[in-house]
Amino acid sequence: MGRRTAAVTPHHDRDQLPVPEGGYGQSKRAAERLTAQAFSAGLSGAIHRLGRISGDADSGLCQRNDGLWMLIRAGLRFGALPDVDVRIDLTPVDFAARAVVALSQAAPARTPPTFHLHNPRAADMAGVARAASRLGRTVTLVPVEQWQQILTTAGRREAADRMLMLIARLVDDTLGTRMPPVDSTRTRDRLGALGLVCPPLDDALLDRYFAYFTRTGFLPADTPALSGTVR
Repeated sequence: MGRRTAAVTPHHDRDQLPVPEGGYGQSKRAAERLTAQAFSAGLSGAIHRLGRISGDADSGLCQRNDGLWMLIRAGLRFGALPDVDVRIDLTPVDFAARAVVALSQAAPARTPPTFHLHNPRAADMAGVARAASRLGRTVTLVPVEQWQQILTTAGRREAADRMLMLIARLVDDTLGTRMPPVDSTRTRDRLGALGLVCPPLDDALLDRYFAYFTRTGFLPADTPALSGTVR
């Protein structure tokens, strides 16, 4: 699960960037190319590269079909999360909407700009496990291969949730472990000048998301304990 370390800036040649993982990411790359062709034909506009969009920063309300939250739900079901060194970048949807509108209404640039809209303060898997523990869940970080085996074995059982096998198989795609980090400094500075600052993905915001998903029944009410400790 090696990761590229060179950060992608808005000025990188998109054709020199690694191919996104999964059809969803690849469709975004194709859309960028079509948009660039429209710019070459004289149309004006901008490209907004958004990270993972999460729930409302105030209420925690969030959609359930996001791969990350499905991965977390599966992990809580068995009391284990994959021990992966990855930034979990969640940008609250209410901030993202305001940011896109503000950037779009700003004075047009001579060259159609590209914006990187990501949360500069991300979390990691240990932070997610700690958020679960604050709600009384026992969650252990385990090696990825062990975590995949837990889900795959459960998914093969009769009448079990077959989605578990897919979640286990797509852990790299879901977490973006092979994609390079993104440099959002220029976009963040521009938004700051417009009076917009992304809410940090701190303990308070994670707790709000967990509380919403627990209250609505998406996350299990309790979890089994595995041997080990959350680091």
